[in-house]
Amino acid sequence: MKSFKGLKDPFYGQIAKLVIPIVLQNLLSSLVSSADVVMLNFVGQSAISAVSLASQYAHVLFMLFYGLGTGATMLCAQYFGKKDFKAIEVVQGIALRFSLSVSIVVALLALTIPEYMMLVFTNDQELIALGAGYIRILSVCYLCWGVTEVYIAILRSVGRVAIGTVLNSIAVGLNVVLNAIFIFGWLGAPKMGVMGVALATSISRLVELALCFVVSARSEHIKLRF
Repeated sequence: MKSFKGLKDPFYGQIAKLVIPIVLQNLLSSLVSSADVVMLNFVGQSAISAVSLASQYAHVLFMLFYGLGTGATMLCAQYFGKKDFKAIEVVQGIALRFSLSVSIVVALLALTIPEYMMLVFTNDQELIALGAGYIRILSVCYLCWGVTEVYIAILRSVGRVAIGTVLNSIAVGLNVVLNAIFIFGWLGAPKMGVMGVALATSISRLVELALCFVVSARSEHIKLRF
């Protein structure tokens, strides 16, 4: 009986409020990848292979931004306990400048030499052509990630976990819908195949970035400042 009573402790309630939204965010991200594979299966095996290889750069960037956001979260959580919002803005600014520096470099490479980026993984000309086009369009997404991942992590550090989950859910839902529209040519859109996946991802992340600025404008303390 004591063990069940312990579950009603306010501490466990706070933990649940923090953990559940984070779990949902990771689950949604995994569902997007699965949806991409399922839809691209109707395009062809080459499309799946090209996107899988080209996505390695996005995975590396995501892990970098996730690690940077986690480190910033640990620092900001301590400052939030002291109600030192000025220090939180300083940490956020450092993290954002670093993440943007990396994402700008990768985005420029993706715009200018995507073929050479694909050569790291394959010599197949068909896969290089498909993957290069995918990477070039996704360069916009790299820039968005450099801001959104860090800002959402900072919001998480001050207890505003639900906001990140809502923003991520909107981006993921929009991504899946746009994937179907651009891959299969629904609603009068052209059938774009692999390029449609990249375009859908970039548009959804641009929307997520715009929503981050809206949240920032409505926030009293945690502003999106570089």
